[in-house]
Amino acid sequence: MESRKRKRWSLAIGLLAVLGIAGFLILSPEPEPTYNGKSLSEWLEIRARVYLGVTVKFTSEDLGQADADRAIRYIGTNALPDLLGWIAYQPSGWRLNVMTNLHRLPASIGRSPGLLKFVYKPVLRAELAKDGFAALGSTAAPAIPHLLQLMRSHNSPAVRQRALQAMVHIGQEAVPVMIGVVSNLSQPSDLWILAPLGRLDTNVVPLIPALVSQTQNTNLTIALGIIDFLRDLSQYPELAVPALKKSLEDPRPQIRSEAAHGLGQFSGRAKPALPALVKALRDPDDQVRAAATAAINSIYPPAIKWPIQE
Repeated sequence: MESRKRKRWSLAIGLLAVLGIAGFLILSPEPEPTYNGKSLSEWLEIRARVYLGVTVKFTSEDLGQADADRAIRYIGTNALPDLLGWIAYQPSGWRLNVMTNLHRLPASIGRSPGLLKFVYKPVLRAELAKDGFAALGSTAAPAIPHLLQLMRSHNSPAVRQRALQAMVHIGQEAVPVMIGVVSNLSQPSDLWILAPLGRLDTNVVPLIPALVSQTQNTNLTIALGIIDFLRDLSQYPELAVPALKKSLEDPRPQIRSEAAHGLGQFSGRAKPALPALVKALRDPDDQVRAAATAAINSIYPPAIKWPIQE
């Protein structure tokens, strides 16, 4: 027991030494733009307290998302260099090591607010940076080329996803660029775009037609990934159902099967696809037939009589 305790304290001392050296090296950050005495990152934290439902107050003042948005808009394009730098942040090796081992420290050390803030603030700031673009909206349009470069060439999927989320927040000015990205998927690794888009609700609407075209991608993995994305768009049946219906005509049975399964997720809202699903009951592939049967039963449960039309 004594040996174990000694090891824990040795680890604590070692980690604290690393933190001390790192802190000495980075405690002179470049100044951030400010508004009303608070830095840009502080306003992002204040905004997150409301937006993310965080209950911890970052300041003693009763400030919220509207105040933060107003402050960030006042800072304007002066915020872009910092926001872009934070979005592109990747934790260094030592920071990843500390984050991995924090739980091994005595609670009085590993859970101390000061240590947690020191270790996690750059990581949190990277995630919150994209919300700065939500506050700026079209004002952040000058950042579009930089965000596109991150999306195309950065080696971190997390950075690419943050860049795409920031791009969507910019709005109409970024739509043509984003359509170009989602219209040119050539390999399965390009499907990284789906994770951020699935979390953006109404902001993805302008991109859905471009995504629909990818259901015909010759790469089976890409086509299936897009179909899976479409079937989760429960709030947009008018966009997803016609695309899934069309995919029932795809020559690949895997696509037809997944399309039928996806239509079943929309239940009664997939009624326009009923004729195509009835036709799929005679599909040569047994999995397609099974998926079509399940979809029809979802649209019209067995207890309900419905007219078979083709």
